Amino acid sequence: MKEKFKIYLKSKDFLIPFTILLILTLYFAYSYAKGMVSGWGFYQSYRAEISLKEYISLENQNVFTYFDIITDANGYNDYFLILILLLTIYSGMNFVCTKFKNGFFKMELLREDYKKNMHKEIFLSYLKGMFPPILVYFIHFILGFIFLPKTATLSNYLEILVYFLWIILFTIIIINVSYILLKKIHNIYGLMIISFISMFASYFIIFTITSLFTSNYDLSPFLISKSNKTINNILSFILYLLIYTIPMYLLYCKKNEVLKEYV
Repeated sequence: MKEKFKIYLKSKDFLIPFTILLILTLYFAYSYAKGMVSGWGFYQSYRAEISLKEYISLENQNVFTYFDIITDANGYNDYFLILILLLTIYSGMNFVCTKFKNGFFKMELLREDYKKNMHKEIFLSYLKGMFPPILVYFIHFILGFIFLPKTATLSNYLEILVYFLWIILFTIIIINVSYILLKKIHNIYGLMIISFISMFASYFIIFTITSLFTSNYDLSPFLISKSNKTINNILSFILYLLIYTIPMYLLYCKKNEVLKEYV
């Protein structure tokens, strides 16, 4: 598994999602810094002569406010979330789609223990899918930690840690959906689009049903868009994990049925 992950790090499955996310988030960081420096110039012109470092502290800019702006995508979080979803599927499922379209996967299943091999394949998909966004956001956390004041509280750092947890759980939901659809869709771009549509459709159905009884909970599978809604996210993860994991298990539990699909 270690060797497979090393190969992944050199492949387009990692490099394309990582590069796209890094470039966009660096643009968000540039916008944040530009606004901060512009405000400093205004402050110097009309109020007092202070250093940039003093101004940053005065305006309560710190590693947490920086991370908050990056993850909010400068106010375009809903649109950026769609991009993360699509890139997560691409990163986690592209190689799997290639394997499932040729005889290589069949040879692996015949040569190795089926359950062990499937568990390894799904786990690697989880790992590959979550790695680009986690790495990008970790880079920004380090940048904020180096260049900005450390005035955030312990609870702020816990919020950042929880945000990474939501990325992991969000990835599990996405990959489970993709594996269900993989039984019929072996093209990565078709899989990305249909998985995206399926997640929104399931959210709409769940929202419609729950709104008949209560408006207190927004049970969305898009956990990182509701990163501060802990109870909602926990309930959502449990619900969508059951919705998507049970069908995935039923589809892949029988070796002979899987072999018929991928020959």
